[in-house]
Amino acid sequence: MVIFIKTWKNDLKWLKYCLKSIDKYGSGFEVLIVADWDCKSEIESWGLTKEVVHYCKPNFDGYLYQQYIKLRAFDYTDSEFILFMDSDCIFTEPTKPEDFFTDGKPNMLMTPYEDIPEVMFWKEATDKATGLDVKYEFMRRNGLVYHRSTLVGLWLSYSDKFLNQLKRAKNRQFSEFNMIGAYAFEYEQEKYNFVNTRDSIPHHPVRQFWSWSNLTEEDKQELNKHL
Repeated sequence: MVIFIKTWKNDLKWLKYCLKSIDKYGSGFEVLIVADWDCKSEIESWGLTKEVVHYCKPNFDGYLYQQYIKLRAFDYTDSEFILFMDSDCIFTEPTKPEDFFTDGKPNMLMTPYEDIPEVMFWKEATDKATGLDVKYEFMRRNGLVYHRSTLVGLWLSYSDKFLNQLKRAKNRQFSEFNMIGAYAFEYEQEKYNFVNTRDSIPHHPVRQFWSWSNLTEEDKQELNKHL
């Protein structure tokens, strides 16, 4: 399984911890990083040897462009399964690919929108992009595993509908993980273990911080406890 990380310059300070956690706790993973071009000199100075790094030049809003890169992750890997992690995520315990599966299927959490009305804007954006009436929010936690074929199918089926919206989303209201989740729930339910958070929440070995906190001393202390 490949771990896919899209990063940018302000998140490099987080990425160091992320990679350290994968090196310490991860087994059975390859690591693929797609970074903005202005990260190149710093990342190259790290002397990475096990990770594969690609560089890109965003040609529209950087926040939205990173979602585009994730939706096109199939361009960068032939791995059957792709685990998405952000730079501000770490493994907190020994972790292997099987930890993200139940009965051979990737776990995908979902929460009814009626339970979380404060994020109804994600429903509106996803409905508009797919033409579906989406009942669930799928961006429940970072460290999400998808079939590569799901991303390919989503792109072939819906990119003509959502690409313009992705590039011009008002207030950046577009969610790549809600897009993927909605597509998988509509067309590929047999390929995933969908878990309604009303019923249960499986254990998860990924801890996400908040990169916008700018890596506080408190963050560093907690990170160092794990690493």
